[in-house]
Amino acid sequence: MRRRYKVAAVILPILATVILVVWLQRQSIAGYAIDRVLRQNNVPAQYKIVSISTGTQRLADIRIGDPRHPDFHFCGRASAEWLPYCSEHARRAYQPPARRAGERDDQAHRQQLLRRQAMR
Repeated sequence: MRRRYKVAAVILPILATVILVVWLQRQSIAGYAIDRVLRQNNVPAQYKIVSISTGTQRLADIRIGDPRHPDFHFCGRASAEWLPYCSEHARRAYQPPARRAGERDDQAHRQQLLRRQAMR
């Protein structure tokens, strides 16, 4: 029985330390994950992580695209307190699929992506 307490006395502080380190590094971990997904999808974008907590993630100064290309755009608005986006982009992002404006069929979207890749 005492052996179990000794093992717990060693393991629990190590586990608490690991959890603390991960919590303190959460912004860099999230940045790495976001960058990896953007790279995998060939989306050139820049952003600032404002905050990351247990229930809220906020990004700001999101730049999408290459500044040298005409499709570059920048959302400089602050994200809403309770959303990860500014209120304008949140209205666009949180629509039911049937109501999304400008939704394309898959074939037309694939052709547009191929044209963009050919231009690079």
